[in-house]
Amino acid sequence: MALCIICKAAPPDPKKPEHVLLNALGGREKTTKALCSRCNNALGSGADQDLADSVQFLRNIANLKSGTRSAPPMIKSISSSEGITFDLQPGGKPVIRPDKPLSVNRGNGKTEIKIHARNEDHTRQLLEAATRKFGINDGTQIEKFVSHIVTSGDFRRQFLPCPTIHQNFTFGYGKSKQSMAKACLVLWNELVENEEVCSSRYDLLRSFILSDQDSSSSNYLSLYKPDFREVDDYDKNFESHPNIIWVGSNKSGRVLGYFRLYNIAGFRFELAQKGGLPDRSIYLVSNPFNNNIRKFQEGNFGQISFEWLEELDRGLEPDPENVTKSLQNVTKSLQHFLSIAHEKIRNSFVKDVVHEACQQAGISEGERPTDHQIKILSEKIAARLMPSITGDPFTV
Repeated sequence: MALCIICKAAPPDPKKPEHVLLNALGGREKTTKALCSRCNNALGSGADQDLADSVQFLRNIANLKSGTRSAPPMIKSISSSEGITFDLQPGGKPVIRPDKPLSVNRGNGKTEIKIHARNEDHTRQLLEAATRKFGINDGTQIEKFVSHIVTSGDFRRQFLPCPTIHQNFTFGYGKSKQSMAKACLVLWNELVENEEVCSSRYDLLRSFILSDQDSSSSNYLSLYKPDFREVDDYDKNFESHPNIIWVGSNKSGRVLGYFRLYNIAGFRFELAQKGGLPDRSIYLVSNPFNNNIRKFQEGNFGQISFEWLEELDRGLEPDPENVTKSLQNVTKSLQHFLSIAHEKIRNSFVKDVVHEACQQAGISEGERPTDHQIKILSEKIAARLMPSITGDPFTV
């Protein structure tokens, strides 16, 4: 009977398929012959979650969907360099969180209501909350009050320049490396099957994957090496930033795995020192911007091969010149990823501005706008673009 390749204590659970590449990274390939339900749950809420969290900002701003096509996470309560607190919706769309969205002040025979709302829907929600502060709970009365204020109140709409965000990136955060190592073991299992992977030669890696220690613990430092060399010799259908998992062996059965995250930084793992099935290799590569573009097959992937990974054992990285070049490669690749994300954000912003302005001007798709509609359209677009041009808030 096949056993779970992590705990070796229970059979894999066919009802809980395991993603070879993490779902949050856009992975779509699944297997039902690798993990039992207990290991699937434990690693999913532990190491896999750390790996997903470590790239949530990149996923957000580049609007990268998961393998199951769900939207990237919203990031809450970010503080900008300008002291503004906001949520970052998928696609890098900031939504301001005012310190005090609603205040109700009574005195001198009158009541003053101040609201700081994100949009019209939020305005109505805050006004409904204000009526309840007066003890009004009847739905009809609430709607009359809200409609009256919306039509007769004093409203100003303020557009702000895009906030500046400073973000640190830590590839391999927490137990992320355990998640990467697990992915390599799962991929290898697809090629050589459970009996081989459950053998004792993989026990040290298994212990590392299951460890509660941070992955930087000295007990496991021999198992992995960071690899910041550039990877560019591959089919460009995967574009410039694919996620890559590769596992292979040499003639003596030493097994090495490699996990490269968005083609920015990689980690090499030793799955077995010797005795594994010799001269085998397999890879899974996926385009995070379009995870329909992926490949899962035996062989080497471009320059990634056993010999290329083994070069790390020959002391290439400690050389100061190589270290500097490697760090430059990481910076260059990260900057290129961010430039792609920024372009996607700009395109989405322009599309949203034009669409909203057309709605406000009453222009339907395909119809010729009147001079009056063109005037409204121009004013609405100008109001949205002005903060980006001047760098200052713009109030209507």
